[in-house]
Amino acid sequence: MSFNFLIDSHTHSISSPDGEESVLNLCQSALEKGIRVLTITDHCELDVYAEQGFEEAAWCSRRDILDAQWAFKGKLEVLLGSEFGQPCHNPAYTKEAESLYKRDFILGSVHNLKDKRDFYYLDYTQENPEEIFGLYLDELLETVEWGGFDSLAHLTYPLRYITGRAKIALDLNKFYDKIDTILRLLAEKDKALEINTSGLRQPIGTLLPEEALVRRFRSLGGKLITVGSDAHRSSDIGFGIEAGLECAKNCGFKSVVYFKNRQAEEVLINA
Repeated sequence: MSFNFLIDSHTHSISSPDGEESVLNLCQSALEKGIRVLTITDHCELDVYAEQGFEEAAWCSRRDILDAQWAFKGKLEVLLGSEFGQPCHNPAYTKEAESLYKRDFILGSVHNLKDKRDFYYLDYTQENPEEIFGLYLDELLETVEWGGFDSLAHLTYPLRYITGRAKIALDLNKFYDKIDTILRLLAEKDKALEINTSGLRQPIGTLLPEEALVRRFRSLGGKLITVGSDAHRSSDIGFGIEAGLECAKNCGFKSVVYFKNRQAEEVLINA
């Protein structure tokens, strides 16, 4: 299936600790792949905002995105975003980051529990995966209650590593009460849910979240969907975006959105 308007709303440049390429390289790749709107959402990890230099990195990201907007004017719409990780761990840092400069788009996410490392680094043979995932959902709910974002990133993020790498299957039925609470509150607050396509190029091999949870969001009143590759290099820009759009369409969404000046811009899904 081929779609006529492609958007990638979750990407990272060298201003993210794990980013590998410049904003200009990401934009050139997007242009070559037929992406119409590209949002750069470099990491802003708010639990360690001051200690690990995320303020300086944010300014560098902004500078590079503004340069790219000029360089690709008329060819590619390049938008200025941030991924706010762990926004409830340190409210003072979060407030500081919010006031730093105006953005087009903010993703909300949780990459690690309080006093723990990123889920990527955990040894799930030494941890209780069910407990970890349950605590993650608790912190994700706290993030949604805070609400200072536009779209909630990769709802099932820890499964990248629990299921994808450690090969430990979790029964999500055990977590549906928590997941439904999160999705219902997202809908009530008119926040978007992200369909993150990174899992399609990783061992887990699925969208994050999978279609069943996107469908559940719709059934609970969700109206807004963003789609992002979570690319950290130019070769991954746009990867799986069409699969994400097809998922949204299968779940009954007629459109997806991207954000400009923190306002949702609707794009009809036309195959």
